[in-house]
Amino acid sequence: MARIYRLLLLSLLLPVTARAACNLQISMSCSGFDGNGTAKCSTTTLNAGNMSCGGEFIAGVFASAPTSQVQIHNFQTSLGLDFCLGTGDVPSGGESGAFGICAGEALLPAGAQFFSNFDVTIAQGAAQTLPLIGLTGVYDLETGDELAFVYAFQNAEVPTCTPTISAPPASPSNVGYFVSWSEVSQPNATYEIQESTTPDFANPTTTTTTERSARFVHAVGSTTTYYYRVRATSCGGSTNTTFSATASTVVQALETYSSKSPIDVVIPETSSAVLSIPVHIDAPQAKTALDVAFTASTDKPFLTVTPSSGTIPPGGTTVTVSANPVGLPAGANTGTLNVTANGASLAKTPITISRVTPVEPSGKSIPPGNALIIPVVTHVQGASGPFQSDVRLTNGGAADIRYAITFTPSGNDGTKVGRKTELNVAPGQTIALNDIVKDFFGFGATGQPSDSGFGVLEIRPLNNSSPLTFASSRTYASTPTGTFGQFIAAVPFSKFASNAGGLVPLPGGSAGGTPVLSLQQIAQSSKFRTNLGIVEGSGSPASGVIRVFDDLGTLLKSVDFSLQPGEHRQINSFLAVNGIPTLDDGRIEIAVTSDTARSPPTRRSSTT
Repeated sequence: MARIYRLLLLSLLLPVTARAACNLQISMSCSGFDGNGTAKCSTTTLNAGNMSCGGEFIAGVFASAPTSQVQIHNFQTSLGLDFCLGTGDVPSGGESGAFGICAGEALLPAGAQFFSNFDVTIAQGAAQTLPLIGLTGVYDLETGDELAFVYAFQNAEVPTCTPTISAPPASPSNVGYFVSWSEVSQPNATYEIQESTTPDFANPTTTTTTERSARFVHAVGSTTTYYYRVRATSCGGSTNTTFSATASTVVQALETYSSKSPIDVVIPETSSAVLSIPVHIDAPQAKTALDVAFTASTDKPFLTVTPSSGTIPPGGTTVTVSANPVGLPAGANTGTLNVTANGASLAKTPITISRVTPVEPSGKSIPPGNALIIPVVTHVQGASGPFQSDVRLTNGGAADIRYAITFTPSGNDGTKVGRKTELNVAPGQTIALNDIVKDFFGFGATGQPSDSGFGVLEIRPLNNSSPLTFASSRTYASTPTGTFGQFIAAVPFSKFASNAGGLVPLPGGSAGGTPVLSLQQIAQSSKFRTNLGIVEGSGSPASGVIRVFDDLGTLLKSVDFSLQPGEHRQINSFLAVNGIPTLDDGRIEIAVTSDTARSPPTRRSSTT
């Protein structure tokens, strides 16, 4: 019994990583709430090691909400643990949150898994999002030493009278796509979905349905943005219901692409339509007065080209590449169009079919320690050309992981403003998210120069505690002589600098004294400039000071800063705009002085 209470304390001090005498992984999932306000949830604990894991097992779940809002009941495991208790069994146990827990001696063979099942019931006035924490601990029977401690976060979304809407960021002309929304608390509700070509919905087209999705298809001659919002026609005894936030889809007009540049076409993940992509091929140089024989082929089975042979007149010719998206995973799927003429290569054109998942307007809360944050991603017109960010995401764990990927535009409160999408990644799988700001979040999808996006990206495992998620980003511009840009690392949230304590203390916080981040080799001259980016990661306001030193350690400037929750801020030519017109070699220190919030290592971009 004493060890049970010990785990109750440990659960409030969740470590980011466990000592790994047993290699366990845990995931969690929940069904939607039924008409009685109950959701059925489960955790799955896997022994991912090559040896059996034995000892005293403790399996449990906690809700970060008082028992006046939520109850956890019927907690049981498939491991045969013989001692179980819940919130009502512990004096004052419900003040900090509801829980269910079981303990007992057990052995979990290598590669085996066990399940914990439980019900979550909401009360009147419960918060819309209920954070749940599922956990498994294993302890040595003789010494009591911890052999493993793993946990997973899962948000149980409680229906309200306002649905949450999602739509694909873009779709080709004449390709159908679905707009979907969450269930409201009114059983068997009827929904009113509005579509408009203006964000004010001045003249909307309205559709009524009892389903929670609607299909749309548009054939457009010019790229057009369609806006959507939805509400229940009645809910909670009232017909004066509230519309959801607005989602949008950019329907992109068909265009003829040049074989001289990489081709990227976006298609909604739910679509099975075969895409026809016209590609113009220039005639070979020095053959301007002659027709030239050519052959064309592709190197991936989902791409075919017609005609596969023929002649190229002096003005060039156009071939059609057909792309079949059926069976392709989410993300970028790239093949190559190869064209030869007179035995010589005429074109090697990368063609990417990006299957994109629906996006919903969404802010974000404090992430788990195994979340990754890429300090800046972009799709923007830069001095050297259009810049884009390509992201790679790898699930190195032993089970499927569902990720929430949230983009927060620069200068905004990340708890209120953002766009979120979710996708599954199989164990050992790497997915490519090319031009992620445009393809997956829609910034830049219209092709207009003013349509751009710039901000911070969070990659959050939703159902798994595995620390084996890896991500990287390359932000670059394509120029006639090649690409120009830089690698930008994904920073684990557990590595952010902070003075904060609180419910989930994480490594990287203050160990006495103010945490300081240091950035080396900064400069401002006719050859170099330093662009500085800072990010708040926890969803709390942050403040501190930025200090600039020369190579002798002389303090040149102190600049105070403050950030909104989850905000990214970019300060181009930081030294020049803060009164340091020339510095050949120096460094920056950033001190986080606020008691809340977390900031990562900063980003430096020096360009010639």
